[in-house]
Amino acid sequence: GVSGEFDPADRTRIVLTVPPVAPGLYTVAWVAVSAEDGHEMLGFYGLVVGGASPLSSDSGPVTSAMPADLSVQLSPATDVGGATQWSVTTSGATADTVARVILSFVPPVSGIGTVQVTCKADAVTGIPGASFPVTMAGDWQVEAIIRRTGVSDDARVRFAWTAVLPLGV
Repeated sequence: GVSGEFDPADRTRIVLTVPPVAPGLYTVAWVAVSAEDGHEMLGFYGLVVGGASPLSSDSGPVTSAMPADLSVQLSPATDVGGATQWSVTTSGATADTVARVILSFVPPVSGIGTVQVTCKADAVTGIPGASFPVTMAGDWQVEAIIRRTGVSDDARVRFAWTAVLPLGV
C-alpha cells in the first residue's frame, strides 16, 4: 500500500511512499483539502517508469491565431525519457513582446484537475518550451497563456491535441 508522512524538513509537504511498480506510464492524481475552509484543489502528474514506450501525437504542430497581431504554434515531440517536449513558436507583429508562456494541460479524464507548466527559453534557439510527461492517451486540451510586455491582459489560446499509444503497444 501507500504510506505517507509530513516532510520533517518542510511541514507543508507530505512525502508518500509507494510499492515498486512495473515499467509503464502512470498518472498520479491528488486532492489537497484546506483545513481552514474545506476547499479542494485537484491536480495530477505523469510518471514514465523504466523506459516505457511514451505516447505520441497523431498530428504535427498545431497552430492558432490569437489576437490579429500574434499567432502561436505548439510542437509536441517525445524525448528519450518519455516526456513530451512542447516548443512554442510565436509570430506576428507583436511576437517580440512575448515575455512569458504558460501551458495549461487538461487531460482526457475529467475530475483530476489541470497542470500548468511555465515555458523556459532554450539556451541555443531561444524558443520557449516545456517538458510534460503525457501518460494518458486521448483528447487533451492545451491552453497557451501568453504574457506580453506593454499589454495588460494575457492572450489565451486553446488547442485540441490527441495523444496516442505508440505502435506495437
